[in-house]
Amino acid sequence: MTISSEGAASTYTFDKHAVKHRFCPNCGIHPHGEGQVPQVESKFHKAIQSIIIAVFKKWETSVGDSMKSRTRTARSIAILITTVCVFILGLWILAIYLGMQPAIKNYTQQPFADAFSGINALFAGCAFGGVILTIWLQMYELQETRDELQKTAMANQAMAESSIKMATHSDERTVLELFQTYCSDYFQVVKDSSMSVLIPCVASKEYCDFVASRFFVAGQLAFPPACWEKVSRVTYCKNFEEFVQQEQRYRYKLDELINFFTLLVGRSNSREIIARCDFSYSWWRPLLWMIAIGQENHYKSNPVVQKYATPLYLKNVVERLDEIYGFLPFQSDKEFWEFFLHHPKILSYGLDDEYQKLLD
Repeated sequence: MTISSEGAASTYTFDKHAVKHRFCPNCGIHPHGEGQVPQVESKFHKAIQSIIIAVFKKWETSVGDSMKSRTRTARSIAILITTVCVFILGLWILAIYLGMQPAIKNYTQQPFADAFSGINALFAGCAFGGVILTIWLQMYELQETRDELQKTAMANQAMAESSIKMATHSDERTVLELFQTYCSDYFQVVKDSSMSVLIPCVASKEYCDFVASRFFVAGQLAFPPACWEKVSRVTYCKNFEEFVQQEQRYRYKLDELINFFTLLVGRSNSREIIARCDFSYSWWRPLLWMIAIGQENHYKSNPVVQKYATPLYLKNVVERLDEIYGFLPFQSDKEFWEFFLHHPKILSYGLDDEYQKLLD
C-alpha cells in the first residue's frame, strides 16, 4: 500500500525538534526531512576558527596589496616605453622635415646625413639611458622581491603565532580535563591508594628502598618482612598478610599517580593554568621527591638496572613541578633530606630514624 498525498505522511521530531522527519505510516520509509540542524560549536572551536580567519584575512590583504603594486609597476613601465618610442619616432620625423627645408643647405651640404648623425648620437645616449633604466628596473625588482620575502616572513610569523595560540588552547583544555580527572571519584581512589604506599615509605626506609626498586624491570629488591614493625603503626591494614596482599595494588595506583603528573608537566604551553589549578602539589612534593631520589640512588648503584631499565623521569617531573609552582630548587640531595626531615607533615607520619643517616 502506498500513499500519494503529502498530508498523509507522518511527522517525527526528536532532541531539539529543529528538523521534521517525514515518513510513511504504513511501511516506515523516510523520504525526506524539513528544517535545518542547528550547529553547535564550543568556545574552543570558535576561538580556533577566529584565529584561522584572522590569519587568512591578513594573508589575503598582503597578496592583494602585492598584486596591486605589480599592476601599477607594469602600467608605469608600459607608459614609459610608449613615451620613449613616440619621442624617437617624433625625432625621426623632425629630422626628415628639417632635411627637406631649403634654408638648411646654408649650413650643410648633407642635411639628411647630418640630421640622422645627430639622431644616432641621441640614440647612443638613449641606449645608455636604457642601460640605466634596466639597472633601475632590476633594483626595483630586487626591492619588490625583498618586500615579498618580508611579507612572506610576516605571514609565516602570523601562522606560527596562530599555531602557538592553537597549541596553547589545546594544552589548556587538556589541563582542565586532567583537573577534572584529578577531582573525580575514581582518582580519589588512586590518591588514597598512593598514600597507602607513600606513608609506609616514610615510616620505613627499608620499605621505601623496596618500592623504589620495583619501578625498574631489573634489580628489584625482595619484599622486606622486617619493615612490618614500623609500617604497622601507619597503615590501615590489620595484619601483615593483609598488607602484603594489598600493597602491590597500592603500588600500581602510585604508578598511575606518577604517570598523571608526568602527563601534566608535558603541557609545556600551559604552566600558568597548571599553577592556578590546585593539584595539591605542596602535599605530594616531599613524598614524590622521596621516591625520585630513591629511584635515582638505586639506578646509580646497580649496573644491572642501568643495562636493562628505561631512563629515569620522575626527578625531571618534580623539578618541573617545583618550577611551575614557584618552589626553590634543591641544590643537592642533602638539601632535600634536610627539608624532608624537618617537614611537619612528614614528621606526623612517624618518620623512620634511618633517614637521619642520609645526612651523616
